[in-house]
Amino acid sequence: MKDKKKVKGFIEQIAIERMYRLIELAEENWNSHPERSKEYVALIKKISTRNKAGIPKEIKAKFCKKCNSFLNSKNSQIRIVKGKRSIKCLNC
Repeated sequence: MKDKKKVKGFIEQIAIERMYRLIELAEENWNSHPERSKEYVALIKKISTRNKAGIPKEIKAKFCKKCNSFLNSKNSQIRIVKGKRSIKCLNC
């Protein structure tokens, strides 16, 4: 029993590390290759569902939930309604 929990925690830790690396790559490639950064975000979502690991809040705030595009200050819109913050890209 304990071994299964350790393995599950280890797999989740590796998945989260990969998510952080992919968001870094998306940020680096956003100016030159926006489609590639979109693919990196799609990979983050696939890793999350495959390994049953939640996406950290820092990463969730950096991509659009509808179209998977990477967000930064140039292509995003922030709206605060009743204390809740929603971030969308300008394409949606």
